Amino acid sequence: MTPRTMAARLTRGRQRAERRDTLLVLLARIDSLSPTEAALLVEYVHAELDASDHLRATIQGQQTAMQDAADRTRAAEAAIVEAERDRDQAVAAVVNVRAFLERRAHNVAVAPIDVLAALDEHQEQT
Repeated sequence: MTPRTMAARLTRGRQRAERRDTLLVLLARIDSLSPTEAALLVEYVHAELDASDHLRATIQGQQTAMQDAADRTRAAEAAIVEAERDRDQAVAAVVNVRAFLERRAHNVAVAPIDVLAALDEHQEQT
């Protein structure tokens, strides 16, 4: 947060506290308010309502942003799990082909169809 933003927040906080203090005094004297004091009370009540509406909107926006971030995190975690599963299957297939080729090491001519058959054997095992 920048110093300017912090200063603005502090100023708004002080103004809000002053309005609340004045509201409490005016509410305590509600039966004997002058027209000027009554107008001030109305002004302050509206200001407090506006501030609370703004705060609620801000909170809602932050909650939505947090939910969006949580949704993105869950989606990323699911993609990682899927990628790890695919990696494990690929490693297993390579191991299966390597074992096949080692068994066939004495036979110089290994046909591509034999390698594909070894991969198919791996698919049937998973």
